[in-house]
Amino acid sequence: MTIGIQKTLWGYDKFIGDAKQKMIHLHRNHPDAFDSEKQLMLKYWEFYEQLDLVLEDKYASFKSWFLKCTSPETLTRCHRSLKEEGIIQLSPEKQEQQQEREQEWRTFWGNGARHRGEQ
Repeated sequence: MTIGIQKTLWGYDKFIGDAKQKMIHLHRNHPDAFDSEKQLMLKYWEFYEQLDLVLEDKYASFKSWFLKCTSPETLTRCHRSLKEEGIIQLSPEKQEQQQEREQEWRTFWGNGARHRGEQ
């Protein structure tokens, strides 16, 4: 699988493709990055989003810290669990925004008919 590349104004390559295509590409070129979720995130951000260029000389210390810290996945799961248990609640404004997005989703997708190719 090849993935398109575009040069940016700053001279670095910008890979064109969705996250799934980029993951397949990354696995083919850097299989060692898939040894852990955190290594995968770092390599993805470095390779496709130029994290190393953004952090410049701070990248090595960030990488060291990131590999030791609590994973984003753990924090996300904990956050969802606490919301589901009612321990943490969204602000009224955020609840309203979420309900509006859910309604838009239902209006657009219906009961999955569009996903199944039905009209």
